[in-house]
Amino acid sequence: MLGKIKFRSCQFFVLSRRSTCIARCAASAVCVSSGGVALIAVTYGLIGVILAPVFGRVAGVYIAFLIPFLDIGLTQSPMLHPVLPAWARFLPGYGGSRVLIDGAISNVFNQSGALLFGLGWLVVLTAAAVLLFGSSTHTGRASRSRV
Repeated sequence: MLGKIKFRSCQFFVLSRRSTCIARCAASAVCVSSGGVALIAVTYGLIGVILAPVFGRVAGVYIAFLIPFLDIGLTQSPMLHPVLPAWARFLPGYGGSRVLIDGAISNVFNQSGALLFGLGWLVVLTAAAVLLFGSSTHTGRASRSRV
């Protein structure tokens, strides 16, 4: 081992001049980033559950790729918008993307407001998906006639 480099909460161990570094990060940073990814995935999964009956199978696939791309890829991207527009904070991917970025580049978690906002989207979308799924699968009980 040639040396040890510390950057934020990660330690990088340089094994040789030609090899890549092996990183050992704090478990909390990985958990926070993974939580942000899971929050985004579940949020857009629920949006897909809600929009699938509206658009059908083929158009639903296009919509399922388009909406997250517009939100996460273009609107929430820190490379395209170092300072987010005010309206971007109301999109479903805001909370998860802020948690993801905070977990990736910060030692302490300071995006509790964004996390609560993302969880609020999750609650609203879950309620809408349950209501839509329940109404689409509910069939009235057939009355049986006795002979």
